[in-house]
Amino acid sequence: MSLVDCPECGKEISDKAASCPHCGMSIAKNSSQPIQKKKMGCLQRLLLGFALFVALGFILANVLGPRTKQNTTVGSEGAAKEEPQRKPYELVKITKNSLDPSALDSILVITVEITNYNKYPVKDVTIKCVHKAKSGTEIDSNTRTIYDTFYPKEPKVIDKFNMGFIHSQVATTICEVTGAVQAR
Repeated sequence: MSLVDCPECGKEISDKAASCPHCGMSIAKNSSQPIQKKKMGCLQRLLLGFALFVALGFILANVLGPRTKQNTTVGSEGAAKEEPQRKPYELVKITKNSLDPSALDSILVITVEITNYNKYPVKDVTIKCVHKAKSGTEIDSNTRTIYDTFYPKEPKVIDKFNMGFIHSQVATTICEVTGAVQAR
């Protein structure tokens, strides 16, 4: 004698029983209805559901991935390569510059031509000038912002822009763009 599950209520009964003692269902010996094995319990169902939920989350996270926009270009081999998104100031360049010789004693006055190589206008361009001594040692630096709008591929000259005080031992000055904001 072995125990089987009742097809109606799912409780264990003898395989020799003519009817279920729990629900009263008649069990025919030559029934076309197969005898069922034990059903899954509530805890097992809960654990299986949780495992499926975690697996689905993992799959979606790996398939969808991060939602950051990146530029894609085609390399020399023809395969697509992803490029990180550039910051607006990275394509804003000082194309010409000069120092005002009359102001070199204590104040740095520069004239710069700035060109925006972005596809959109930028504003509030920040310039940093690094000052070095004759020995090549960096002595000081000045940072100022030009509050103006710079349109794509239209060079703009900023004449006699005051960068502030400089050290008396400055021999060379190198200026570069260190910041810009995309204009709306």
